[in-house]
Amino acid sequence: MWDPASQLAIDEAVEMAGIFPGTPVKGVGEIQVFVNKREDGRRWGSMLEVVELEPGRRAVARSLMEAYPSWSVLTLEPLGSEACRLTQEFWIDLPQGTFMKTVRELRRHHREGLQTLMRRLGDLASDDSR
Repeated sequence: MWDPASQLAIDEAVEMAGIFPGTPVKGVGEIQVFVNKREDGRRWGSMLEVVELEPGRRAVARSLMEAYPSWSVLTLEPLGSEACRLTQEFWIDLPQGTFMKTVRELRRHHREGLQTLMRRLGDLASDDSR
């Protein structure tokens, strides 16, 4: 999950994922780059900068390409020898007076992303070939 290339297995919309050349690898300052495909076939890119990292436990990244400042947090908690809890969080700072239509669209987008993550992780966990 810490390697941006893992998104290729987790999110079917991700076509390419990697580290931006010239940035640190696996640490604070690392810039992760993704190329995604929309349902209509068009592509869009995203870039995240790792701003906090506790290897194997927690990573915080901020978006470098969104219209509003936004962050994501990935936390992994061991629950025993064969189990863990994965938590993915998103937050966005919206200016006062942001239209509710925009708020609903952002909320919908992130909920869909979380649902995809949960579904794909379930698929991967049940796949005996991995």
